[in-house]
Amino acid sequence: RLFFVMAAAFIERRLRRVKFDQALIDDEHPVAVYTMESLVELARTLDDDSVRDVVEHLANRVEHKSPYVKRKALKVLKALVESGGGRVAKHVAKNASALRAAEQFTGAPHPS
Repeated sequence: RLFFVMAAAFIERRLRRVKFDQALIDDEHPVAVYTMESLVELARTLDDDSVRDVVEHLANRVEHKSPYVKRKALKVLKALVESGGGRVAKHVAKNASALRAAEQFTGAPHPS
């Protein structure tokens, strides 16, 4: 029985991460407003451990080599903090070192 509970938790966490990763596609187009709203709504329904997992996952995506993925992850985190209140902000503060490193990032110039 414990195995099934652990497997269900793993699958739920993986599916949640996939929803966020679908918004972080490596292209120059911004995250669609309806996608951002659905992610914010999803985050509102999560318990504290799940919020921590989402914030850690997005902090890892901020460390991605693509500047597009970095920017989108930061935008999603910003939207979650602005709408999620203290729960999200508390976990973002714990991952502040990865986010501060992203502040200093400069990508290659646009090839136009």
